[in-house]
Amino acid sequence: MSISSTLCAEITKPNLSFAIDAIIIGKRKAKSGTRGGTNIPFNFTIKDVVGDTANVVYWARPDKYLEANSILQLGSAFRFVSLKSSSAGRGKEIDPRTTCAFVLQMSTLSVEKLGDKKIEEKLMHIFSTIPQGLEVTPIPQLLSATATFRTNVMATVVSIGELRQVKVPSGELASALDLEVADHSLESIIVTLWGSELTAFVHEQIMAWDSVILLQDAKVKFYANRSNHVTIGTQTLVTPNASGKAATIIQRAVAKARAEGLKFRKMLEIPKTAPAYSPDLPPQWMLLKVISDFFNRALWPDHINPYKPMVSICEFIET
Repeated sequence: MSISSTLCAEITKPNLSFAIDAIIIGKRKAKSGTRGGTNIPFNFTIKDVVGDTANVVYWARPDKYLEANSILQLGSAFRFVSLKSSSAGRGKEIDPRTTCAFVLQMSTLSVEKLGDKKIEEKLMHIFSTIPQGLEVTPIPQLLSATATFRTNVMATVVSIGELRQVKVPSGELASALDLEVADHSLESIIVTLWGSELTAFVHEQIMAWDSVILLQDAKVKFYANRSNHVTIGTQTLVTPNASGKAATIIQRAVAKARAEGLKFRKMLEIPKTAPAYSPDLPPQWMLLKVISDFFNRALWPDHINPYKPMVSICEFIET
């Protein structure tokens, strides 16, 4: 027999055990810390049927961590049946900020499919709903900032870049997605999202000129030599299709401007740096093209390997 569900707002003290019907609105990569020498913290954020949010931690063995990551997908709704509230102090280091003062510990990977279709539909709707009283910073203020800071950003997506892999300072490759967004000021700014699951999820959900994206606690990066830029961190919550009165105002203003012929061009400013050699569009082919035009010949003879452009250039000249 399934236990009844509670709400995040009803969690008023630590060491309470309960179940919650909720939807997953954010996930974060495990930190380096462990418990008992082997367990890894799996961190995610949930939103209940009235829109309250809470951070959840599941201390998992490595094999269970992978299982949890495959089951607990962004935008998935469940009944979480093995939760326990921890002291508020223990959760201060766990991002992002939520309406629940307690961090919820999940002792086992115990989730149930929601039996009530209406609850599931309500959670799907609440996922995109803008939190009451949330303040966002207009894009002109983001562009004019002279220092890096954190804030909330909400704007219409006007251009969507390609999913790409970027080499980060650690040497690893990370998934990135660039978006150009504009608000009712009709100014635009570039947003970069990170993480394989988040970028794929957002890329699948949004449509240019239609979707309003909300980033709670995003980072606005100041640059002295180019336009400021919005990016995300572990504390950022991303809502791909935000809904509500404020989102509608932004969407209509941008749609009207588009109908009047306004175009945004900031996507062209994104540096096109490749983290690794890509045979699909190597810059060396520009040189090979110039040489072939100079000699009034086809781009390359049959024996030249198109996947080794520098070698091909030398062989091309020799022939």
